[in-house]
Amino acid sequence: MDIDGAQSQIDAFVTQWQGPLFERCDNNQKLASWYLWIGYLMKLRSLRHLVPSNDTTGCYIMARYCLEHDVALTAVAKDAALGDRYVDYDVHAKNKHLETMRGHADANHVAGLEQYMVAQFGSDFAKKKAPNWHGGIPTLCRTAGRSAELQMYVALCQVAHGTVTGMYMLNVQGMMGEQYRAEVVRNLLMMYTLSYLKRTEEFIDLVFGSVWTPDQERCSDELIAMIKSIAL
Repeated sequence: MDIDGAQSQIDAFVTQWQGPLFERCDNNQKLASWYLWIGYLMKLRSLRHLVPSNDTTGCYIMARYCLEHDVALTAVAKDAALGDRYVDYDVHAKNKHLETMRGHADANHVAGLEQYMVAQFGSDFAKKKAPNWHGGIPTLCRTAGRSAELQMYVALCQVAHGTVTGMYMLNVQGMMGEQYRAEVVRNLLMMYTLSYLKRTEEFIDLVFGSVWTPDQERCSDELIAMIKSIAL
């Protein structure tokens, strides 16, 4: 698979469809999925940019983030309550950012952000506290029905911190050396590129549901054509 070509196609698809998809996010489950979908793309881009640098530790860390978003998208699609908690968490995080900016940034800019927060989340947005939105990766994996992913997550965490156990779990330790480790990183990039496309397909189904509109038909057709061109 041509990773650069695949990323270009994915970027073009997201640029074209993120607006129409966001407009249809009329509940917290869909909105949370939209944020996770865009966040997944950012992590995938970062992983792709790290691969040529031979920064294998950075690649493993970014692959772990890809896995987190991948599992989270599936979990939110299966449990609408997770979407509610994610949106509360997002409000909490944005409010913390706003508090940090007060006294350090332009007053007009801060006032504009406050108006945005009130318009989006209500006048009591500052009272919403949600420092976490899930019970950890094991909980997300169980909710998503993907408990097998937990072993990969543990391995990526341990490799990222340089532990020997993690390296053996991914077969990147010993006689095979840097060349083999680089190959493992490229395989991770290919795996999450294809997995991102699968999650995108599920996200489109979640947003549109059973309502078959001309826009959905074009969006789905374009995505399927892209998946075939990349995967085959």
